[in-house]
Amino acid sequence: MIPPLTVRPIVFTPHTGRWRDLLTAAGGRLVVDHDGWSVVALGSGRVGVHPGAPDASSHGPVARWALGFETPDLDAFVAATREGVEHAGGSFDVVPVDHGRQLRVTGPDGLTFGIDEPDAPGEHAPAPQVEYSPTPAFGAGADLAVAPLWMTDEVEGAAALLEALGLARRNASHSGNWVDLVAADGLHAVHANGAGVPTEPSAVPGLEHPDVDALAEHLRRAGVGSRVIDESYGRSLRIDDPDGGAEIWVNETMRDLYGYTGGGPDAPAGDA
Repeated sequence: MIPPLTVRPIVFTPHTGRWRDLLTAAGGRLVVDHDGWSVVALGSGRVGVHPGAPDASSHGPVARWALGFETPDLDAFVAATREGVEHAGGSFDVVPVDHGRQLRVTGPDGLTFGIDEPDAPGEHAPAPQVEYSPTPAFGAGADLAVAPLWMTDEVEGAAALLEALGLARRNASHSGNWVDLVAADGLHAVHANGAGVPTEPSAVPGLEHPDVDALAEHLRRAGVGSRVIDESYGRSLRIDDPDGGAEIWVNETMRDLYGYTGGGPDAPAGDA
């Protein structure tokens, strides 16, 4: 049996405080805070906030956002997934890092990401749990799920690797450009680069919520501006990037499966 996996991407930013404020305003709970490294637990999944720029040698192409996960027992996870990962065209290795050990996974497209035991702080010494209220994500934010995107030219290969890591496929587009999957804690999507020419794989921030109007009102009361966008493929909430970059997207949970196959909202976050 594969140990449970928590989706925990990392944002690398010079404005760690702004990101913590945004994520907690959205209903998240700060669970780790040490030497600038923070982890915020949302209704489903977590987000790591790391100061500065990413380590390109550790996380694939240089980007502000890196894919990442947590599992409670690294050794058991390796034993349970090694054969499946290799069958999916990926590879991994347990490597020493400053906080102890990390499982480095390389996908069939060459993207590399890390799997840590809970609360390991990226490249820092072990971080203590923050002694904040044990109250989980609150209000409309209780339904907010972490849902990063793996952008790749090899959608099926990336999706197969995530399945080998224990995620369950939820929805897939008929075009083959999109697959989303459910982890024990959090969601993950795979999206085609769509550039028409071979493109380096990368990670893009993403969140999901069943009612973006309710979340927008929740954020408004917290003093955070956002915009609900209704387009042909669905509704989303756009939040200003704390670093001044592209907007952060919160997709509304898909209910109309026209053009898709899968479980849709009957496979909610957290029910892998």
